[in-house]
Amino acid sequence: MIEILLIRHGETSYNKDGRFMGITDIGLNSEGRRQVRGLKKKLSKVEIDLVLSSDLQRCRETAGLIFDGDIEYHPLLREMNFGRWEGERWTDIKEKDEKEYLRWKKNWIKRPAPGGESFTEMSLRAVSAIDGLLKREFTRAAVVTHGGCIRSILGHYIIGSLKNSWRFQVDNGAVTRLCFNDAYGYLRTLNEK
Repeated sequence: MIEILLIRHGETSYNKDGRFMGITDIGLNSEGRRQVRGLKKKLSKVEIDLVLSSDLQRCRETAGLIFDGDIEYHPLLREMNFGRWEGERWTDIKEKDEKEYLRWKKNWIKRPAPGGESFTEMSLRAVSAIDGLLKREFTRAAVVTHGGCIRSILGHYIIGSLKNSWRFQVDNGAVTRLCFNDAYGYLRTLNEK
């Protein structure tokens, strides 16, 4: 058995305000740093062979606060690019960009946000990073990434569906344990803090 600890970055001001962050490169807020310090304490006695992280600041900061030693940064583990909706709230998007929002809502899996990428495109990136990781030798790895990436990874390996991946609530500053026996993936825990 191998285990991948999927860690969502700590809270940011955009998370707190309910804004789309996507690829906007911002750091953690004070609550996010508090969450991450709690994870460091929780994971301090867990033996981890490899640490991978999104290269965006909020994940780099999360990984750096939790783990000592080498961290591999990967753009494949970035959050979905929300294009012109970056920094906006749902309510504002529905009001300011209603026509485009309604088109996107009908096929959010394949239709990109205006000037951004689709959930499918982001998922293919994230899953390819995990597929690459699974070809390496390790017993336990940590992957610090984003809520959308974690949902898509779970959707792919656990339920075989992107459509239902939003049924997983993935909290900031939490660990989700994804295990594999050979090629069979299963969810061990969700949102450990």
